[in-house]
Amino acid sequence: MFDRLADITNELRALGATEITKHEIVKTLLRPLDSSFDTLALMIQECPDFKTLDPSDILERLNTHEFQLSEKRDIYGPNYGRTRALKAKAVSSSEEESDCSSGDPEDIGKELATLVKKLQKLTKKKGFRKSSRSSLRNDEASTHDHKKRTCHKCKKPGHYISECPLWDNENNKKKKSKEYDSDD
Repeated sequence: MFDRLADITNELRALGATEITKHEIVKTLLRPLDSSFDTLALMIQECPDFKTLDPSDILERLNTHEFQLSEKRDIYGPNYGRTRALKAKAVSSSEEESDCSSGDPEDIGKELATLVKKLQKLTKKKGFRKSSRSSLRNDEASTHDHKKRTCHKCKKPGHYISECPLWDNENNKKKKSKEYDSDD
């Protein structure tokens, strides 16, 4: 790939193209790489000296990465680093109905148990809320807590300092005094 790119670049330069820089060649080298090189390409592009890198340096990094991937595939097997998608099997509705009707009760029980376990894990992960009954209890508790509140300003129950009428009176007096001071 690099040899062909170098040949094309040399031919373009021979024809008089002066706009082809090493940076353009590096970008052209990184563009067609497959998904196994995505991380490496991103690291190279984020490098502070990306605009000054030589194409030969990039080619060396790409070859090293490819060699490391091939070694890992030799060690871990041919499917290393590849995505693993679930394989679906097409089943007609008549086959599906016959499977359900002829199912062994033990098999159905096992399937149901695994389904319940998966559902419980899902609800734990998602943090589902409890039923509305508990929210009603919380509402009652919040009104009860409202009665227990005591203001730190006037020491009376039923409100906090931000809702205190004495606080409002003091703020109004300060505002009025500022208005008189600014009129001078």
